Amino acid sequence: MRYTGSLLLTLIVCVAGCTPPPEFRQNAVEVKKLELQTLGEEEQFAAGQLEDIGSFLTAAFGTPDEPDFPGLVEDDPEVNLVTREHLVSAAGPVASLEDGEAQGLYREHCVHCHGISGDGSGPTSAFLNPYPRDFRLGKFKYKSTPLNVPPTQEDLRRILKNGIPNTAMPSFRRLPDEEIDALVDYVKYLTIRGRTERDLLSILAEDPDPSLDFIASEEQFEAADEAIEAAVEAGEEEPYPPLFGPNDVVDEVVFPQVDQWFEAVDSMTEVPQRPDELSPGHPDRDMWIARGKDLFFSTGACVQCHGKLALGDGQVDDYDDWTKDWMKTLGIDPAETERINEFVGLGAMPPRNLIPRNLRLGNYRGGSRPVDLYLRIKNGIEGTPMPAAAVSLTSDDIWSLVEYVRQLPNEPLSQPAVQQPVNERAPR
Repeated sequence: MRYTGSLLLTLIVCVAGCTPPPEFRQNAVEVKKLELQTLGEEEQFAAGQLEDIGSFLTAAFGTPDEPDFPGLVEDDPEVNLVTREHLVSAAGPVASLEDGEAQGLYREHCVHCHGISGDGSGPTSAFLNPYPRDFRLGKFKYKSTPLNVPPTQEDLRRILKNGIPNTAMPSFRRLPDEEIDALVDYVKYLTIRGRTERDLLSILAEDPDPSLDFIASEEQFEAADEAIEAAVEAGEEEPYPPLFGPNDVVDEVVFPQVDQWFEAVDSMTEVPQRPDELSPGHPDRDMWIARGKDLFFSTGACVQCHGKLALGDGQVDDYDDWTKDWMKTLGIDPAETERINEFVGLGAMPPRNLIPRNLRLGNYRGGSRPVDLYLRIKNGIEGTPMPAAAVSLTSDDIWSLVEYVRQLPNEPLSQPAVQQPVNERAPR
């Protein structure tokens, strides 16, 4: 078939102009999980209830092309967790603004892996190992804060600048700092939006009130924004007056999350100075490394996962929290293909065994600096089976473990460390 030039042009314009704008995808996996977990096999959320949650999320957080954030006060970084300027720069289609600044940074650099909704289900995600991160669970692996505490701004900036070795997460070191900060803000935005959706679904599952009267309408939300601006202009100390009454979802769900992110920097793990005994050439260095070897085998967690040769072969049947969040919660066996496929069809990634790190490679996804290893041992790796260090471990214990792990690539496999009984520490 041949087309005339004018007809072909019309078709091209129509296709380009008729493409619907992108939308955030409903967390259908969480919906199904809660229905089975709390409502029972035969019960479901009413369509109107899910629509109410969707309407609130749109009113509060906007769309992928026009993002918003609850309580956003213009030009006040001490109040805002994210700035409108950064959201505008990161969101929307890839383009340049009138002043020449980039727009659509997230869609240009991140969406192909992490997806429009930040759910880790971008078009390339199925081909990657490990899978891209689903921000909606609110868990971040490589950070300076303890488990269940958000990362700091600098944590996220470091990941974007350095990438994550041995994964598909590249380094964006060549991006200007302003663009890095815009992407960091957008990750925080996607995380809080995703967690808010999960929290609302949980509230609904616990008290399935079809009216959902704690969710404000778009008109109410706009009126609340005006009230916030008026309060700020009047110089009032409290920038967030009560918005929608005693059950206000913004006050009860969104702002507590914002506070956690603001307070994260106060929860940073203090890393003590590396002992002088670990310096190359120090006469006590070998003794400290031997102490680390003892701890590796006697504390249990290290050898059980990483294996007696530290090749990462200690366990082969565990999963990360993004999989456990639905599979283990519902008692689904990975061999139950039909049940697994049901969730995969809703947007979940197929279960994939999480293999512990081969410590003899000498490179680590969270960074190879001694301080990076100290933090991974001290805090664990959130979202994975890697636990936080036992309370009984001192800072010197952790530093000994760090140095033992760092020297493993140089330890000949022909002379492997001898495994000692788990949970029986050899005398020092």
